[in-house]
Amino acid sequence: MWYKSGKYSLYLERGKAKLYNDNKIEFIGNDYTGIRMFIQASNNDPKVRERFKTQLEKRNYLRI
Repeated sequence: MWYKSGKYSLYLERGKAKLYNDNKIEFIGNDYTGIRMFIQASNNDPKVRERFKTQLEKRNYLRI
């Protein structure tokens, strides 16, 4: 699944992430790290954070 915010794009599939900056690959790795980097790249845009709210909450719940 593709997500876009400004000049950044994030592709998620089967627990893997690819983060692109102006169509140039910036990160390949696990999905949680890719999501965090995407949110940070969007300057913590509330719309982007809301889009990934369930994944972030699930990850934090498992740490407790």
